[in-house]
Amino acid sequence: HVQSGTYLLVMSRYKYIAGTEMPKPRDIRPIETYFECRLFNPYKWRFDDRLSDFIIHQKTEESLPISEHILCAKSVTVQEASKIGSQTVVNKNMIVLGTGTNQGEDMASIGRIVLLEIIPEKEVGELNTSIHDDNERFYHRTRKNQQMLLADDTMEVSLESDALYDMYRTANAVQRDYYRHEFAYYKKCMQQDKTCNIRYRMHFVFARRERAAITAINCVNGLIVAAIGPKLLLFRWDGTQLIGTAFLDTRIHCHSILVLKNFLLTADIFQGLDLYHWEQEIAA
Repeated sequence: HVQSGTYLLVMSRYKYIAGTEMPKPRDIRPIETYFECRLFNPYKWRFDDRLSDFIIHQKTEESLPISEHILCAKSVTVQEASKIGSQTVVNKNMIVLGTGTNQGEDMASIGRIVLLEIIPEKEVGELNTSIHDDNERFYHRTRKNQQMLLADDTMEVSLESDALYDMYRTANAVQRDYYRHEFAYYKKCMQQDKTCNIRYRMHFVFARRERAAITAINCVNGLIVAAIGPKLLLFRWDGTQLIGTAFLDTRIHCHSILVLKNFLLTADIFQGLDLYHWEQEIAA
């Protein structure tokens, strides 16, 4: 995520389920896969938030809920506008997920487009700076480290040990440049702990159910483009819902979308690459 600097990790776990037949000694037990999202904070070296329960509920009460597979995720900049070409446009950084279901060959796969927003919030209480009690910190400062500083060109970041100081002193120009970037990152982490006691949360914004699995997703000119079955669909976000803007029938299911300005490059397994051009002026 660009604004917060956090990373989204998609994880899965399986759970054994009861089958319709009595199990035999050499049978493979049926399993169900459950997915969840975790928000990783690189400044604190921890997971700030977790979002699970990716389940599609059927319309009838007799049907069981279906576990969703998270097939794609993308951090995009969406333009919130009432219509295409509107003068009042608000850019929002969001995380878009594409999901799908797997119920075997007898049932069609369905999916959802899920919009998430990263929201910062203040932590209650102060951070514990003890090394032994707080195992989520990946660095520490001691009194000895604070007395040992580098030159001004290395941002005056304290070193972890005497061995690291000797390593920097005997390094060549390329290695010193690499160490400077590392020390600048450590300084940013320390400032984050001192001044901004912030924890990031994932906020569920919107979800739209589709008739097929969403295999790839991206953003072009503030519009969300999704590969849904054999189609490419473009959606506009108006603040409350996703509104369909344009669609295109592709040759086969695509698994990757790359955006280069107004161009869309899609890739599938069998027929290679396709290049498309989005003309916003004609659509407006």
